[in-house]
Order: sequence, then C-alpha cells, then structure tokens
Amino acid sequence: MVRTQIYLREDEHQVLRGVSSETGESVSAIIRHAVDVFIQNRTVKQKSQLAQLKRICGVWSEKEAQVSRKVRKEFDRFPV
Repeated sequence: MVRTQIYLREDEHQVLRGVSSETGESVSAIIRHAVDVFIQNRTVKQKSQLAQLKRICGVWSEKEAQVSRKVRKEFDRFPV
C-alpha cells in the first residue's frame, strides 16, 4: 500500500467516523473501499461507452460518408 494524505470536510469526517463505529472498520478501510467502488464504476462506465461507440461505428451509409468527405474537403481548403 501507498500512504497518502487527504483533506475532508468536517461533516465528511464525522460521517466516516460514525460508519467506522457502526461497522468496526477503520476510516482508512472505508475510504479504500469507496475508492475501489469508484474505480470499478468508472471502468464499467468506460467499457459501456466504448461498447456504444463500437455499435454505432459504420452506421452511415456509403452515400452519407461521401457527402461527409466532400464537406471535410471543402473545409480543408481554409487554413487554420
């Protein structure tokens, strides 16, 4: 494990201490668990977004793609 230091608002610290008293877990263990849940949810969300992007990949018809390429070619004429 890596030691780190964080700042909590007083109300956050009080809630954590209350949960710690109720569960018998240390405040540090509760925070580690919360971080694990956050990371897991973030990973699931990212995988879901990637799956959505893969599903929509290629939904344009070839004609729409040609129009898009033509429009991009028009804009490419203008220097940025």
